[in-house]
Amino acid sequence: MIDTIEIEPMPSINAQEDGKVLIKLAKEFFSREAVFAGTDKHTSMCSISVMPLGETHVGITLSKPLDGRDLQSVAQMISDEILDQQVRLDLESRNGHIRTLIVRHAFSPIRNIEKELED
Repeated sequence: MIDTIEIEPMPSINAQEDGKVLIKLAKEFFSREAVFAGTDKHTSMCSISVMPLGETHVGITLSKPLDGRDLQSVAQMISDEILDQQVRLDLESRNGHIRTLIVRHAFSPIRNIEKELED
């Protein structure tokens, strides 16, 4: 029996008959950068393979769990991390200019510091 969670744009997690777990992500919602950033943080937990699944999806296959971890729970952690990474990237693309302005202002030359210190 294969457990399936199929809610787009959410990742779907499928237990395979060979003991592996497949996470299926829609390319429409998840960037390559988010997928690799999310999987990179969990390479110490199991073997991870990322490959395209046709034109519209990417698959992440998990196998060989280390230190007795349950692959379903690792798959959920990876899915959560990929979601977090995608949100971070989306926020960066929308609000990155604000951060740039704050940094520019923070490191700009200080003018009239004596007057500000007197106040």
